[in-house]
Amino acid sequence: MGSKCCKCGRSKTISGQRSVSTYATYPKKRSRTRRRMVGDDVDIDDIVEDERFSEPQWSASGHPVLARRLSDLSVKVGARARFLVEVSSPTPVSVRWEKDGRTVDEGDRINMVAEGNFHCLDISPVNQEDGGLWRVKVTNMVGTAMSSAQLTLLVPKAYKRPEFVEPLRAVLTAQGTVSLECKVIGVPTPLLRWFKGSNEIKAGDVLALTPNAADPTSLGTYTCLAANCMGTAESTSIVHIDGAPASTQGVQGFLPTGPKPIFAKELRNEKVKLGGSITLECKVTVPPWPEAVNWYGPKGEVVESSRTHLMEDGAGLYSLKISTVTAEDNGTWKCVATNKHGAKAMSTSLISVNYPKNYRKPKFLESLKAV
Repeated sequence: MGSKCCKCGRSKTISGQRSVSTYATYPKKRSRTRRRMVGDDVDIDDIVEDERFSEPQWSASGHPVLARRLSDLSVKVGARARFLVEVSSPTPVSVRWEKDGRTVDEGDRINMVAEGNFHCLDISPVNQEDGGLWRVKVTNMVGTAMSSAQLTLLVPKAYKRPEFVEPLRAVLTAQGTVSLECKVIGVPTPLLRWFKGSNEIKAGDVLALTPNAADPTSLGTYTCLAANCMGTAESTSIVHIDGAPASTQGVQGFLPTGPKPIFAKELRNEKVKLGGSITLECKVTVPPWPEAVNWYGPKGEVVESSRTHLMEDGAGLYSLKISTVTAEDNGTWKCVATNKHGAKAMSTSLISVNYPKNYRKPKFLESLKAV
């Protein structure tokens, strides 16, 4: 038998006998898992803490279980709202989101992201009509699990829906361009979109101005749509000719004549890294040489600058070099060739800007203060 140590009172082990170890019970550690969900401008970091080491559990019948349910949200109008659920299911599931009982689809403001067991609905920016009851329905081959949450909107007193204080006025100028003018107020500042008929248009677009047989002075209907987080407003105008008589002859005299320029080489769609450089090239069949060649980007007409360089070789090749590409360069670029009679031809290129993996737009951590 073992004897006790005189100092510590522990039992000594006699040679030939096995040592017996006693295992203490330690508290379980809390497992901490960081999940990152990314998709279509949605970037979600969610921290999940679980005191169990076992795999996610579902019901014995095989029904899906919501390990994390929706939570009520209070969000400022114009900000971002995110609903998140965690699903446990032995079989694949389908997820459907509803607002006040109606199914919600993805769109310009709404993104649906799924990664692993996590499903997220991202709304940005939140509009006034987004307030209400939101629900998620998770279904597998056995059954359905649901969770609901209320989205409450916080509306600053200064916020106002868009309002046209001066209606849209669309005018065909002597240069053959259409000028669209209006005056809109609203808080936050409304975003404006422009349409000819039912088609959205942007600065630099080449449009066909065709007289209406019923109204020879009408060259098309234009609409301005103003929108902010408080709502929308629109104003419509029919193009009329500045200083021209209201007759078919007057209208026809304003329209371009002769064959339009021909592009022997069209612009191509391009991909470029943020901060890189790119050159767009197209070639016009010559002779005859075009009277003018203009370039347009997502923000309107392009002019010579420290970042954009316009070039031509005298043989019909026209180039635009863009240095230090920025996020605002992403979009459609156009080259418009015009002959001496005013007839136009256009070639387009879609520039896709590739961003670094961890790229974030700069933002102010503190607002500007007057001192």
